[in-house]
Amino acid sequence: RGAGRVPQIDLFLHSAGGQTEIPWRLITLIREFCDRFAVLIPAVAYSAATHLAIGADEIVMGPFSELSPVDPARTHPLLPHPKEGERPEPISVQDLRHCVQFIKDEINDPSPEAMAAIFAVLFEKIHPLAIGAIQQSYALSRLISTKALSTHMTTETEKGKIKQIVDALSNEFFSHHYRI
Repeated sequence: RGAGRVPQIDLFLHSAGGQTEIPWRLITLIREFCDRFAVLIPAVAYSAATHLAIGADEIVMGPFSELSPVDPARTHPLLPHPKEGERPEPISVQDLRHCVQFIKDEINDPSPEAMAAIFAVLFEKIHPLAIGAIQQSYALSRLISTKALSTHMTTETEKGKIKQIVDALSNEFFSHHYRI
C-alpha cells in the first residue's frame, strides 16, 4: 500500500508448495498493485507455488528451475492413520483416481455386483466422506488453475489452451513428484 500501484511487480518465488487455497488470494492481491506481474523461479516452485506462477504474466526460469503438477494431496480426519494417535496420511488425488481406474481396467468381472464389492472394500479403508473431500480438492485445484491462467489469457480466444494447460498440470504427469 505504501508503494501504491506500480507498472510491474517481480516476485522471487522459491517454495515447495502449500495450501491449495492460498495462491489465488496472492495472485489477486499482487495484481491489485501492478499492471504486469512476473515470477522469478531460481530453483523450485512446486504445487501451490506452481499455481501462483501460472497466475503471472511472465515466468522466468533458469536451467535448474522446476515447477510441478498441481494435483493436491489432502489429509482428512477420516483417512487411515498409520499408527494410533498419528495424523492421517495425505492421499494424492491422482493416487485415488489411478487406483479406481486400475480397478476398472483390470478386473475380470466388470458387473455392477463385482464393482460394488470392490468399492465396499475400498470404503472400509477410506471413508466415503474423505473421498468426497479429495474430489473437492481436485475440483478446487482445477478451478484455481483456470482462474490463474485467465488473469493473463483471454478466455474467449484461448479457452482451449487454458483447458489444455489445466489438464496437463492436473492429470497428465501421473505423479505429484514429476518435475517440470
